[in-house]
Amino acid sequence: MSKSLKQQIIPREKKSGKVKLKMKGSVEQEKGKNFKQGKESVVIEKEKEKEKEKEKEETEKKGIFTKIKNFIFHPAVIILLVGIFIFYMRIEGEKWDPRDLDLPNELQILGVGNGASLQEIQRAYRKLSMKKHPDIVKKCDKKCQEEWHTIAHAYETIKQVYDKKQRYYQRAEF
Repeated sequence: MSKSLKQQIIPREKKSGKVKLKMKGSVEQEKGKNFKQGKESVVIEKEKEKEKEKEKEETEKKGIFTKIKNFIFHPAVIILLVGIFIFYMRIEGEKWDPRDLDLPNELQILGVGNGASLQEIQRAYRKLSMKKHPDIVKKCDKKCQEEWHTIAHAYETIKQVYDKKQRYYQRAEF
């Protein structure tokens, strides 16, 4: 290009990093990033470099805590954590361990041994209820009511443990 043509180049439009130039004589040329002869294209390239530097600085400013926060609050991670929590709680709720409750004390209250079946426990409970129930005993004071309350509580505790044990073994079968 001669000097006269360089002076005749007039910037027309700036779109997406490309400068569309119009030369006198109605010839249009598109110049990209590599066009460094015109002042306008150099200015545009410098502006782009400044924007890239600003973006880099912003990402560096975010830091590790922001990245962790963005990771933790991602919907897929939240769904995964909730699923793990539900799975864990379901397993923990179904475990049965006879050491969790103090059963020998409840069994002694009902007057049965450690190896008693559920039917034997129910039979012992019915016998005690005939002797100690406040509606059956004519002269029932606070002591009688407290004894009945401990008997009923012991029976309910044992029944819950046996029900839980039965559910545990039913799940383990399949």
